[in-house]
Amino acid sequence: MGCKKLNNSDDQILTKARIECQGVDDVFRFHLHPELTSHDLPQITKSVLKTRSTLGLNKVYKYLFKRLLQQKVDDLLLRESDSSYENPDSIVPEEKIELYCRGHYLKPTLQLRDVKELFWKEPFDNNQSPDLLILHYKKKLSQ
Repeated sequence: MGCKKLNNSDDQILTKARIECQGVDDVFRFHLHPELTSHDLPQITKSVLKTRSTLGLNKVYKYLFKRLLQQKVDDLLLRESDSSYENPDSIVPEEKIELYCRGHYLKPTLQLRDVKELFWKEPFDNNQSPDLLILHYKKKLSQ
């Protein structure tokens, strides 16, 4: 049975326990930015987000929605006429926000590695790294 170590300091512990581990190559880095036309949405973080490459976008949608609510964007995402206005936990984030990579809508069923493989391809702008995925978010248009 194998595992994945989170950092190099895990080596000593895992070696003593005789546990075989893979390297840290599954660490995946990405940024979340509001879409350029989304002036009413804040940038939720300036930090690089790190996770495993197999993380599903449904988790990114949940994280993003939670952060937007924490920043008091709930009036933009929730309307008093919504049945979920009183209970934001009952909201499906994908019904309120959308994620994009290079203009491509990202379904919540994808994993981050799928996004990188399908949409994060050359040519890159001068300041873009092929190893640092950039995702954009915006409010979902009312249907």
